[in-house]
Amino acid sequence: MHHRALRRALPFAAMLLGCGAIVVSTAHAAAGVIVPAVDVDYNTGSVALTGFPAGSAETITVTRDGVNIATATGTTTAAGGLSLNVPHILPPEVLACWTGFTPDILPGDTVTVTDATAGTNSIVMPNFSVGRPSAVGADLVLHGTAADPITGAPLPAVDGVLYSKLSRFTVGTHGKAELSIALATGFAGFISYDAPGSTAWTGTFSGLTPVDFTLGLGAVAKAATVVAAGTGAPVVPITMRALFDNPGVAGPVAGCTAPLGSDAVTGSSIQTINAANANQAVTITGSADPNVKSVVLILGGVAAPAVGTTAWTATVPASSLPEGNLLATAAYTSAAGTYHGKTMNIVKDTVAPNAPTASVPAGTYSSAQNVELSSNDPSATIHYTTDGTDPNAGSPTCQGAVSVAGSGTIKAIAIDAAGNGSPISAFGYTINQPGAPKVAPPVVVPAPQAPPMKADALTLSHQVSLRSARQQGLHAVIFAPTGAKVVRIKVVRNGRVIDTVMRRVTGHGVVSVVMPHSSSARHHLKRGTYQVLVTPGASASQLGATTTRTVRIR
Repeated sequence: MHHRALRRALPFAAMLLGCGAIVVSTAHAAAGVIVPAVDVDYNTGSVALTGFPAGSAETITVTRDGVNIATATGTTTAAGGLSLNVPHILPPEVLACWTGFTPDILPGDTVTVTDATAGTNSIVMPNFSVGRPSAVGADLVLHGTAADPITGAPLPAVDGVLYSKLSRFTVGTHGKAELSIALATGFAGFISYDAPGSTAWTGTFSGLTPVDFTLGLGAVAKAATVVAAGTGAPVVPITMRALFDNPGVAGPVAGCTAPLGSDAVTGSSIQTINAANANQAVTITGSADPNVKSVVLILGGVAAPAVGTTAWTATVPASSLPEGNLLATAAYTSAAGTYHGKTMNIVKDTVAPNAPTASVPAGTYSSAQNVELSSNDPSATIHYTTDGTDPNAGSPTCQGAVSVAGSGTIKAIAIDAAGNGSPISAFGYTINQPGAPKVAPPVVVPAPQAPPMKADALTLSHQVSLRSARQQGLHAVIFAPTGAKVVRIKVVRNGRVIDTVMRRVTGHGVVSVVMPHSSSARHHLKRGTYQVLVTPGASASQLGATTTRTVRIR
């Protein structure tokens, strides 16, 4: 759907779904019968059932790659609800917990609810992200992404939600605990994709009262599917939604003890393989749920058995890997079958640029010359010297023509985004013009500079538990600006850099990163305040403005 059409159609889509009495989680059929509904907040492992028969036995399963990886059971309350791993339980709600371990539900997973009355209903998790709400004048704005987990295409419809269960809004749905743009109850809501074909969306909440505006700034931000009928074999109508929370942390909530079972690649000893480290070994670390019996790493198509299961490592020689962006994934095998988990990307680029060339050949000239230096790699940065020393990554960057007013030598090197350095070029010039000095260092003629690049948006939880930080790290989703080729991410505490990574920006411009990037560094995290610094750039040596977010580990 075109992004403008989406903006107009979402409230109408919700209205169409309302035909036949399928609206929100506590909808009613035409005859006054409550319609059962299921909300799955997949990045927190929470499932909320409402409107089911009282005292009904429920089974909830998570299926990945056709394999049942997690199960929970429970009985609905007299009000027909079941709160599986849901925080902020209020009477008469009753908390239910996952059996054995709490799953880290991923995009593409299928969550199924089986009930004797409502039948079997399933929903597939999309690929969502959402940032924290921000104030833009009198409006609240959300930025996020929404993609099909298989094709990567934008979802046909998406909803932006602000949720506050303990302190209710004066308007809204779910007992005024929720402001949904798609339903826009008591306010005006607008949502659209940022460009045709883009998975990035922007949602706006307008016309809120001062009380709701303030409450919304601190509310949980959610990306959501627009409410739809459940799929499977329903005996009665049912509605289902998939949601993604910010803040949202995978794992058990207070009152549940089943530990988190996450199937994930969590770190790499080398993030970028270049000519300097191409003969080293790459060690990948990861985690697995308690049911897993064996793990096999696949890095750039090269398979390696892992050592360990719930915490595992696998090593691959860098020399055996192909060039390019390499996906680090793993096959996790339990008694029920084999399935995938969270992945990580690393880069192998061992091809250095050619030596820089000069627009003006070395030689003797009767007047000053403006020399432009260039590389065969458009992403490379050129560094130069004029004092006879060899240039390196710390030498001045060539950002315009070099004016040669007197005799001297320009030396130049091109360094690409992976850190590979070209051979050094040397261009000697003799300037025989009246009054010209015999030796004069060339000076740079500054080129007109565009405003420095800055991240369009940054999604990051402002507060996480120490256990979550050590197990899962700090997860950031970065929306890079147009023209950005790389993004540098730093984690700083008390002025000391804890971790730094450089990530390449792919075509869609969204970079997802877990910091610190190694499990050993995450293990040494402590309670306190950290700063996450995100800096996009045209290359590793041409970085723009830094966006800073503060995260408190409690």
